[in-house]
Amino acid sequence: ADICGRQKGASALLLMVLNPYTGFEEMSRICPMVIQKDPQVVCQRDGFKMTPFNWASDYENISLQHSVSPNPAVLLALVPAIFTVCPDLADGSGACCLKVKKSGASTGQIVNAPLRFLEGDRVLCRVEAPGNLTTWEEGVVVGLWYREKDWPSQFPGAPYEVKLDIGSHVYALVDHSGLIQREARENLKAVGSGGYGNGTANAKPQGRFQKRQREDGSWELLDTKSGKARACSPPDSDED
Repeated sequence: ADICGRQKGASALLLMVLNPYTGFEEMSRICPMVIQKDPQVVCQRDGFKMTPFNWASDYENISLQHSVSPNPAVLLALVPAIFTVCPDLADGSGACCLKVKKSGASTGQIVNAPLRFLEGDRVLCRVEAPGNLTTWEEGVVVGLWYREKDWPSQFPGAPYEVKLDIGSHVYALVDHSGLIQREARENLKAVGSGGYGNGTANAKPQGRFQKRQREDGSWELLDTKSGKARACSPPDSDED
């Protein structure tokens, strides 16, 4: 059977996301299997222009409609699956850092998982933008291993809590450069007439669109005005 078959805009993954009765361990096994079968399913938008991630992040309202307690199982299983199976599709999936809640807190607990950033580090976070799109915002890491009271004990927590420069607090569910990365002006390798810039105050001003190298070695074109970026060819290529 085609577990990713689409009918009237609803994929099997979307139907899973809309089910508030599933458990975290169960979804942790199933989500990667479904996505591996058809990775593009994470980018599919329904009649409301919502992706599976958009719905998963709204799990409280979904649970409310079924008169059950909030169940974050799908959200906590889906995001790691996206960045493990198809990180190149994360942008189209709408996956992003989410706003913290008053009931949530960074525990600082010791988890057997190495992290790229520490408290006080400047970072860029992919956050929600109007129209169920995403954009990048600068901020500083203010806590490690954020948790909310309704998250299952089997889930270690979100690696980072970040205070954005615009004032709000968000958390990153996975430690991946597609979700959180070192601040642009620290990581930027801009392409200009003099070769690669180092992002220092003495560097020559660059145009609005700048090529920079990601932590995984690939290159992207950054729109310094909107903060959005897309994959591109290396600076010495003639493809662009």
